[in-house]
Amino acid sequence: MKAIAKTRPEAGIEIIDMKEPSPGAHEVVYSLGAAAICGSDLTMYRWDNWAPGTVKPLPVVLGHEMSGTVVAVGKGVEAFKPGDRISAETHISCGKCWYCRNDRSHVCSNMVLFGHNVNGCFSEFGLINERAVWKIESDVPLELAAMMEPLGVAMRGAEAVDLQDQPVAIIGAGPIGQMVAAVASTRGAQNIIVIEPCPGRRKLALEVGADVAIDPGAEDPVRAILELTDGIGVEVVIDCSGSVDAIIDSIRYTRTCGHLVMIGNPHVPITIDGLRDIVHKELHIQGHFGRRIWQTWGRTEAFALKYPEKLARIATARYPLIRGHEAFEKALDGTQGKILLLPS
Repeated sequence: MKAIAKTRPEAGIEIIDMKEPSPGAHEVVYSLGAAAICGSDLTMYRWDNWAPGTVKPLPVVLGHEMSGTVVAVGKGVEAFKPGDRISAETHISCGKCWYCRNDRSHVCSNMVLFGHNVNGCFSEFGLINERAVWKIESDVPLELAAMMEPLGVAMRGAEAVDLQDQPVAIIGAGPIGQMVAAVASTRGAQNIIVIEPCPGRRKLALEVGADVAIDPGAEDPVRAILELTDGIGVEVVIDCSGSVDAIIDSIRYTRTCGHLVMIGNPHVPITIDGLRDIVHKELHIQGHFGRRIWQTWGRTEAFALKYPEKLARIATARYPLIRGHEAFEKALDGTQGKILLLPS
């Protein structure tokens, strides 16, 4: 079978041939329905500073956003059977540590990452531990089901604070930011403002739920947002960019007693000169890492079933696995929504 793999500690990927997997105890083998390229996959493709400490050992099949159909199960698997339609959780938990035993398995102390530490989903057939398998109970199309994992990240960000009748700023309108805009638009937010330099991504964010899109290269987001909110600022900022400068700026346009929700991943240290502002404005700052297992997943599937047109709009390109190089280059240009990979 064909697979997209990271084989060497340098920039690039390879399309390789490998044997179809067989399930061991508590493992599930699936045929790929669809997969999606994540920003972390692009980091591994570029082999940025963050990648060497996270992607090991090599070689490894990349990818963790997927849907598929079960074709075989290993000994001890009782919850899944051939023919089941599934998606997968990236955070493969141990089930034994303090966090797993206290309903926080998404931050497991012994976490293994699908597509980072074990072979991922960019292959015609894949293998995953049953602990990370979500059974799709509805008729959500497999292409949309492949987007439920990142949708879960966006949903946690949008659910962190009550958005009803509140102005919200979203930093970054990549696929996650687009999804946050889509979710926020269904949760009663009244003025959804997106900050994004790419024209195509601003347009897409507006199509799926944003009310205003600001180009930070053309105008000062702080001034623009304060003008849009009568000088008070927004109640909620949701950072999907990991941009240090943008995060620091957001402190200035978040209203007093407001909320800064961080789901982006800064890859450089953040130095904040205005820590007094955090204290004096009584800001609430919270981070979210992945999805709550399995609470978030039920809500993501329900969203995909209720608002399929929003998710479908975010999927802007599709490639077969064997054209993986083209797919990654398309994703790297920074103008797209989700890039989907389909079986050859």
